[in-house]
Amino acid sequence: MPSVSLVIPVFNKAPYLRECINSLVNQSFADCEFILVNDGSTDGSLTILEEFQKLDSRIILINQENNGVSRARNSAVSVAKGTYLTFVDADDVLDLDFVKSLYEQAITTGAEIVASSYYTLFLDNKIIQPSNFPINKKLSKEFIQEEVIPFVIQDNSFNPVCTKLFLTSLIKSNAIVFPDDIPNGEDGLFVIQALHHANSLICIDYAGYYYREVSGSAVRNSNEKDYFKLALEHFNFDYNAAYGIIISENKLSELKSIQLLNTVLSLTFIYYHSEISNKKHYLKNMISNPVVQSSLSVYWDEICNGKGNYQKFLLFCIKIKSVWLLSLAIKYSDFRNPKVN
Repeated sequence: MPSVSLVIPVFNKAPYLRECINSLVNQSFADCEFILVNDGSTDGSLTILEEFQKLDSRIILINQENNGVSRARNSAVSVAKGTYLTFVDADDVLDLDFVKSLYEQAITTGAEIVASSYYTLFLDNKIIQPSNFPINKKLSKEFIQEEVIPFVIQDNSFNPVCTKLFLTSLIKSNAIVFPDDIPNGEDGLFVIQALHHANSLICIDYAGYYYREVSGSAVRNSNEKDYFKLALEHFNFDYNAAYGIIISENKLSELKSIQLLNTVLSLTFIYYHSEISNKKHYLKNMISNPVVQSSLSVYWDEICNGKGNYQKFLLFCIKIKSVWLLSLAIKYSDFRNPKVN
């Protein structure tokens, strides 16, 4: 039985796949299995996967029709034999000591979840996402319930499953799965379930996961996905009913309002730069939405907490429902921070 199972869903990632898999099979910690799920790729990804499978007996290949990333991951988890479990996206890369670093912490501390920092690769920049919680300290169930879960509900930065090592029995014995009826934000919901059942968590002072952010991908996808609709679905998600998480209604409303407005702030940039028709009309509908306006009215101080003057000004523009002023502020930001081609 391998010590660690790595789950990698693959859908049309041929340009990045060789680099990703090489970073897996060359890990300094060798006692692994690599469960690669070809989720109906049409770009030659399957050929690459079959090539690597012939070269490394630790690779398990699942080939299925396109069912989405959640079902692909769930299929892999169901056959995983490792004592611990982690996830990798097929266009990302691991430091060669990534698995070793997380596994040693799990064995040494007995933590059921080990979380690391990670790098975002964007153009020629490498940006680190540091931990939001105490470093190299085993965190208790009480701390997880009172501090970590509320943070995950209001902030996306701790959501990625790819930067965490999970005790496999924690996942399987509690029937924790990626929700396949939610097209975005599935990582956060999986992590919340795992945290809810976990007795311990440790965040380590190490970054060995490299997340590749493709320039303009969110803007391009905005033509196909209604991100604001997805944000509203997350706002309306009932964590207490779905997962048995006990947070007061008032506190939960505050956390979800902060998350919603942070998302709306991001979407103002995405939709301003998108090619969708009537984007100003779309922006107007978004910032005038009753849920957005109510959240700003009730939780203005909490939403503004920790934000700089520019973000506060954007929030003010949203509060007074001024697309014109919002567009002017974004245009000014583009002028001050020109994109690097």
